[in-house]
Amino acid sequence: MITLYKTTKCDKNNLKDGEILSEKVVEQETLIHRKGVYDCGAFLARTIKNQFSAHDWTKGGFYLPVFTRALSKAYDSEKVMQEWFKIHAMTERHHLNTYAPDDVNLIDVLEMICDCVCAGKARTGSVYEVAISPKVLMKAFQNTVNYIIKNTVVTDDEVELSKCTICGADYIKVDEMPTCNDPLCERTFLERIK
Repeated sequence: MITLYKTTKCDKNNLKDGEILSEKVVEQETLIHRKGVYDCGAFLARTIKNQFSAHDWTKGGFYLPVFTRALSKAYDSEKVMQEWFKIHAMTERHHLNTYAPDDVNLIDVLEMICDCVCAGKARTGSVYEVAISPKVLMKAFQNTVNYIIKNTVVTDDEVELSKCTICGADYIKVDEMPTCNDPLCERTFLERIK
């Protein structure tokens, strides 16, 4: 789940006529927004990692004997391949030109791209043209927007402040850096860990 903290000041539509913002408020709200985008990206990265870790599971375990037979150049291998591939394409989410599930998303699209490039490069040394229908791509796009919305909550809580390990200032932690957003502090920290 992605938790967003309210940022109501950095939108002109929310301001009263004549309202003037201080740089501190603008900076704080911008950092809170950056944190939200970072956390959203981290959530999607975990989702990608989880999905990709199960890639081609219908080629192993219970399915290994039939997949092995399907790959063989035996007299019935083409029929076996068709039967196995139907299970593979309908069960897994990355053969989008064969079957795109109703909830297809951009994670599925990325898995398809990775699958095509990795298979092509590793098996033959070249990658054939990777294509997807605009209709499937737009559906994946909209479903991803809806997936993020469904997995997002907005809280009235105050965002937790961290202490910069370099200058000691309070700051809103946006990423894994243990420093405030001052480029000098970030550079100093990175030089120390080299």
